Amino acid sequence: MRRSKVSLRQTYILGPPAELIGYLVLPAAALLGLLDPIMAAAFFFISIVFGCALSVGTLAFEEQQLRRTPTAADLLRVGLAAVVENFGYRQINLYYRLNGIVRFFRNDTSWAAVPRQGFKTE
Repeated sequence: MRRSKVSLRQTYILGPPAELIGYLVLPAAALLGLLDPIMAAAFFFISIVFGCALSVGTLAFEEQQLRRTPTAADLLRVGLAAVVENFGYRQINLYYRLNGIVRFFRNDTSWAAVPRQGFKTE
């Protein structure tokens, strides 16, 4: 079996900046007249549909293999979440992945200390 020359670490480092570039370049090209706005909207729509299909398809495969969801209503809720994640959650996740890459290159391996408070009875 032939191994790829791109390591998994490189994939994690290159993916988020490429996604960010896509978020920035597509609207900028449409606003500057370098890309037809209808084509930009079509590309955006296709990328959203592809992301939703990928999430729902993964959910379907997992459910078919593992049968983790107890009821059809729960499966419908998880499917809806798989679609909604493409509007906001994915972009917030991108911010944290980019922050992680910056911290990786700065060799910042510290964790924020969270003080334990325990349960308080009143």
